[in-house]
Amino acid sequence: RRVLAPDGLFAFTVQTQGGEGVVVGPDARLHHAPAFIRAVAATAGLRLGLEQEVISRLDAGRPVPGALYLLAQG
Repeated sequence: RRVLAPDGLFAFTVQTQGGEGVVVGPDARLHHAPAFIRAVAATAGLRLGLEQEVISRLDAGRPVPGALYLLAQG
């Protein structure tokens, strides 16, 4: 938040998982629970502008579930 311009936006994607927090998946990548992302954003004083399920990437031709987030100053 401290480096985000007052009218700036922060967009990113993550691989998601249905549990809590963050776990290391069998692919050795981090998988985030959506509630975890929302909580971290709120703690940082950022407002959730968008949360959308997406395919974050393909792994051996199979879609990997993910989410797209757009955050803004609180």
